[in-house]
Amino acid sequence: MVTILTEPTGAEVYLNGKPIGISPCTTRLKNGLVTPKQMIKVEKEGYKTELFELNQKINPAMGCVGLGCGFFTGVGLIALIWATEFEDSYQIFLQPNNNNKLNFDPTTGEKIK
Repeated sequence: MVTILTEPTGAEVYLNGKPIGISPCTTRLKNGLVTPKQMIKVEKEGYKTELFELNQKINPAMGCVGLGCGFFTGVGLIALIWATEFEDSYQIFLQPNNNNKLNFDPTTGEKIK
């Protein structure tokens, strides 16, 4: 299970282009080396859209089991395939979208279009 947290809360969260909920939200992901890329998109009105890939980390215990049992044995190979996992949670800090910001020429004070 992976939890996506945002600051501020209430953002729409998408996993590989499919909506999974409003932050904070939790979804189930499969771990392992054979797991495809998992892309997260977070959108909230008034904030910049964030897009990032969920990276997996190596689970030291499973990695050691795989190496200890031997890479070429069935048990060792299975342990190595499952030796990576996603973090339990990811925190995303959304940045305000400043499209409505007025810009002025500092020398003349005129509004820049």
